[in-house]
Amino acid sequence: MNNLEEILVGNITLIVLGIISYYLNSFSNSGLFFGIRIPKKFIEYDEIVDLERRYKKTVIILYLSISILFNILSFSFIKNKEVVAQLLSIFMVGSILINSGIFAIYNKKIRNLKEKNNWNYKNNTVAVDTSLRKPKKDDKYKPLPNWIFIVPIFIPLIIVILTFLRQDNLSSLSLHELYRLPINMIAIVIVIYIMARVSLSSRIDINSTNLKSTIYKKKILKMLFSIIFLVTEVGLIILNSITQLGLIYTFDTSRVESILNILIAIIMIGFLIVIILMGSKGRRSIDKENTEEEVYNNDDKYWVLGMFYYNRNDPSFMIEKRAGIGYTVNFGNPKALIFFIILILFVSFISKI
Repeated sequence: MNNLEEILVGNITLIVLGIISYYLNSFSNSGLFFGIRIPKKFIEYDEIVDLERRYKKTVIILYLSISILFNILSFSFIKNKEVVAQLLSIFMVGSILINSGIFAIYNKKIRNLKEKNNWNYKNNTVAVDTSLRKPKKDDKYKPLPNWIFIVPIFIPLIIVILTFLRQDNLSSLSLHELYRLPINMIAIVIVIYIMARVSLSSRIDINSTNLKSTIYKKKILKMLFSIIFLVTEVGLIILNSITQLGLIYTFDTSRVESILNILIAIIMIGFLIVIILMGSKGRRSIDKENTEEEVYNNDDKYWVLGMFYYNRNDPSFMIEKRAGIGYTVNFGNPKALIFFIILILFVSFISKI
């Protein structure tokens, strides 16, 4: 990517992060606010509405400030590709850390409100639906099968063969330069396969005011997440394959790479928009529906800052995130923690090859 493309990617990423942060509670399960579970009869209280309003205002100010500063600095050093790349990394990581800090503050505020006003039910109810973890064959909405995420590995294997056949004509390049991208592609397939298999079979939170609507929504979201995994995987593999083919057959691939980057960004934004619409509309509709008894499980104690799940009594490796979208590791499960650390080390090692 050239510098302008990196700046464009940076802006798109900041916009996406800003939208996810702004609609954080809309993405979360019904009855969850900043990672704290609130019974349905209390969710329209002025204190909660005011807290969410202030949070959204803070997010807007934060991401506008970060975006303006990022663009000013990036265009000031637009001729220096290394500096622009460093700015991109710093601002992406920095914005996530700052926003996490803001979320933690609001998590503490609403936790204190809940304790102060005793917003609770006497009894806890835990609902389980096994079809979310192991979909039935006749389910209309279900995630893509696990095997489909390993199929793209044939592309980098073919690229390795083509590279080997051209190796004698590329004596000026080292083995590291020749095989770095194919190895990275194989690693991408392995990592995404593992992440998809583990996360899509993770335990799903279905505590809600209406089980039927919640389970229906969760099934659609899991299907969408599996498609996002596959599109991301295939997009990265195709992008790296074109770059590698350009290297071994000595032709310019910059224009094709630019087009592919734009297409991938458009597809991802499209998925994000669909998930936002589903999240906000689905949560509002579920909140309005009535059931004879609300399914409520006061499990706030297992969520540190509303972000980190720590439950030694839960054998799950991963679980649906408390706030926002996606999945997180059960840090109370030693096996899950070891798996997570090994995966991080593996990704770090491959990225440095």
